[in-house]
Amino acid sequence: MSQTQLSDETIQKTHTTDLQSIPERSAFRPVARFPGALLLTFLPSLIALMAVLFLPQSISAQDLELSGGYAHVTQNFGTDGFDVGAAWWFTSKITVGANYDSTWDTSQIGVFEITNVGLLVSKAHLQSFLVGPRIFFLSHNVKKHKLGIFGETQYGFSHINTKFQQVPAATISASDTAFTWTLGGGADYPFTSHWSGRANLDFMRTHFAAAGQSRLRLVPESPQACSRNRLHLWKA
Repeated sequence: MSQTQLSDETIQKTHTTDLQSIPERSAFRPVARFPGALLLTFLPSLIALMAVLFLPQSISAQDLELSGGYAHVTQNFGTDGFDVGAAWWFTSKITVGANYDSTWDTSQIGVFEITNVGLLVSKAHLQSFLVGPRIFFLSHNVKKHKLGIFGETQYGFSHINTKFQQVPAATISASDTAFTWTLGGGADYPFTSHWSGRANLDFMRTHFAAAGQSRLRLVPESPQACSRNRLHLWKA
């Protein structure tokens, strides 16, 4: 078996792709598919329209929530990084938030550094920008505060950059941007009136390279809230 055949079969089994499907040089290309292409084009205008229609006339920083934490996304050997976000409390149980994830992974494929094939290394960088509602539908008393259970869905786009390197051969790389949606939920527990701990677990569907990929997205984070609505939720 040749070195090229072994590399191709190994990558196909471990990375759900193959060398022939990867372009020889990097290519940034939005995937022209409905609804992804339309969303990428009109997302900024859609966010602005929603703000005009749904934000209250009297805007106060007390309804704003900022958050940040760790992020893990499955596939591509599992990528790890960070998440930052902001949300607006429309009512005591409904928020609309925006999140940005940036996760990376560098993995060695197999143990081929001791064979004629050489060392195979995979590098991936996944970025996602998502917007959507979060609805708190259940609460349970835990000590002095209430544990809030919520469901959420978000929509936006993701960008991935992947590199395969066969040492000492040249690196093969590819990149893509496409529509992404998530569906999931989690729990939120307040430590103080303005600080809480939150854990989200979402099913994440990306659409890179004219195909769909199913992932899991885990985001434990610590939101800081100035919201009057949030304080009402925990006191209710």
